[in-house]
Amino acid sequence: RLVSVASDGSLGDDSSYDPVVSADGRYVAFLSDATNLTASENAGFSTQVYRWDSSTAALLALEDTTTDSLPPNSDVWSPSISDDGNHIMVITDATNLASDATYTNYGLAGDALVFTVTPEAGYETVEVASRTPGEITSFGVQTARISGDGRFVIYVTDDPLAQLADLNDAADVYRRDLVTNRTLWITR
Repeated sequence: RLVSVASDGSLGDDSSYDPVVSADGRYVAFLSDATNLTASENAGFSTQVYRWDSSTAALLALEDTTTDSLPPNSDVWSPSISDDGNHIMVITDATNLASDATYTNYGLAGDALVFTVTPEAGYETVEVASRTPGEITSFGVQTARISGDGRFVIYVTDDPLAQLADLNDAADVYRRDLVTNRTLWITR
């Protein structure tokens, strides 16, 4: 079945790619440059992240709500999805998808964001690799993945201030616990 299609049945007017699927196959998250997949398609940057539900054929644009009520001001890439399909992680260098966005290395690295979809609230956005609010850096997340249960995000960054004891000037692996809000430096 074709997933990247508008609710009226029309095909997307541009490419869709990087699909990931939940463990039971119900949900598919993917990226698209199409501008006609949902009625709320924004006029901002081209790459959007969507979640498609195979049981209802509903397509949800996950970047519809930003911190400033404007379209996202940059792209997303590298999606991953939890087993139940309710947590979708992407990397982005948009500064208006989460409060206190801290990475500004446009096009090279960004911050990992997790969209948590719930029937009650629609979805909420959590910044994974955040630093002190207001502290801006040009280092960001190069790669990241969410765990099957949606609790943990593993990510790689070469940000020297991610850990004050990190003096090797090389990329390191971290695990962020989204429940306790704690980050563990794995490659110390």
